Amino acid sequence: MSPNMKVTLTDIKRAIAAREIDLRLAAAPEPYSLCIKGEFDHYAHFFTILLRDVEYLDIAGGFTVGDIEMTDATKAAEVAPKWRRLAGLYSGPTLLIRSADSESWESATSSELFAAVANTIEFEPGPDWPNNSPDHPE
Repeated sequence: MSPNMKVTLTDIKRAIAAREIDLRLAAAPEPYSLCIKGEFDHYAHFFTILLRDVEYLDIAGGFTVGDIEMTDATKAAEVAPKWRRLAGLYSGPTLLIRSADSESWESATSSELFAAVANTIEFEPGPDWPNNSPDHPE
């Protein structure tokens, strides 16, 4: 696998649906300001979400992810009342995360919903990404 390989949001959503994945905050490499790792029990590192020029952050670390979406601040306001003020204040790409403690976006409480607005949001495979093993050569 190429060291510059990127994964898509669709790839990450499939990984989340296939196995339990916990999100953990980690030190961000330059030039990024935030790093979120998708792991299992602190040992399998499936993917990394890197954010640069973060404008808004409402996230906890160490929870099992139920779903993840990319949108903009205006659409985020439609998903949950807690994000209504984002539409008037921010315009960058918006990452929405729902904890696995809720069954759906509609049933999630505000403590089960997380968001980040940043000028750059990128997804990268981790060393344990399903296609990043000898069993799945490039």
